[in-house]
Amino acid sequence: MKDNKRTVKFIVNDSERWSDFSNDRLAECIKLCVDTRNSPTEENIDRLNAFQLIKHTELDENKKRRFRMAIGTYKPGDELLNEVFSEIRNVAYPSLRQVQEAVIILNSLYNTNLQNVITTSRNIKNQIPNLLRRINERDLTVIDDITRINQQGEDAQFSNKIYSFATKFCSFINPFYPIFDRFSSNLLFMILNRSEEQFPLEDLGNYRIFCVKYKTFLSKYCLDKTNYKDTDTFLWMYGKILVASGDMVFDTVSHIDQKDSSNQ
Repeated sequence: MKDNKRTVKFIVNDSERWSDFSNDRLAECIKLCVDTRNSPTEENIDRLNAFQLIKHTELDENKKRRFRMAIGTYKPGDELLNEVFSEIRNVAYPSLRQVQEAVIILNSLYNTNLQNVITTSRNIKNQIPNLLRRINERDLTVIDDITRINQQGEDAQFSNKIYSFATKFCSFINPFYPIFDRFSSNLLFMILNRSEEQFPLEDLGNYRIFCVKYKTFLSKYCLDKTNYKDTDTFLWMYGKILVASGDMVFDTVSHIDQKDSSNQ
């Protein structure tokens, strides 16, 4: 077991840090995260920082400043992305130009680090049948299809980056796709492994399992099941805070193709 996994496990088992973790406090923390993302002022960051859902989590002034700068573009970025993706939502078969525009802007604003956005856009357009219909029907296998499109030859190493991208792309078309990233997956793992049901962090590389665990989290803490965006914001933002404060050292979760997984 790697050291960073031991670190995550240590924090999960530290009951003092989680002693104030309750439905009401989590709901309040989610609201603070959403407020902070929408308006990343020093005041909002201080409010979130002072809340300390997990004890000992604290950002110093330099980290708060970097954190504010890091999230400062997301509200206008989301507004732009919603405008761009609205063109895709309203047509049965989006054009290559519409897909390229969405991929390029999403990659730029969300730092998904795609290596070739033009190739990715063309492959999404040409290689995935019934893309919009499947996304609107919440077909989870479309995530694997998008993730696989560049997994040929030298592009095989690309799969983990495009896995996170795929969930974000689908989420902007249909918000009932939970967003997977390195912060959300590790924080979700930390929270759920406080219970008796233990599972390997690597399981979250299977998007079907990730969605099951995500919904378990919503049910466990009586969270809003009609608005995944707020929960996505909390998992991403609080994960970033935990990493910045040194309270979580996250591990990379590799994509697991559902076709090759025994967890069907």
